[in-house]
Amino acid sequence: MSEWPLLARVEGVRSGRPCIRATGVLVEVLVDRFAAGESIVEIAQDYALPYDAVLMAIRFVSATAGHFSNRRIDRRAEKLLPIESYRKHLATEAQG
Repeated sequence: MSEWPLLARVEGVRSGRPCIRATGVLVEVLVDRFAAGESIVEIAQDYALPYDAVLMAIRFVSATAGHFSNRRIDRRAEKLLPIESYRKHLATEAQG
């Protein structure tokens, strides 16, 4: 999973399913919550994960599945900010 540095898939850990590296948080759990309408920020806060890790999990599922099977997820994923844009957004908010 060298393309996905924040993710890991280890036999014997979470049955070999992809998870966020060093946390054991399953990618599928994060994507399910995203599909249910939660924002990446909410999900990241709930699991004390960096925004980048949740975004990478969503993009991993998109890339490895070829597409999201749920059109609602697909539409939401298209609107995701690139990590750099999100950081700029946070800096702007912090400045007031």
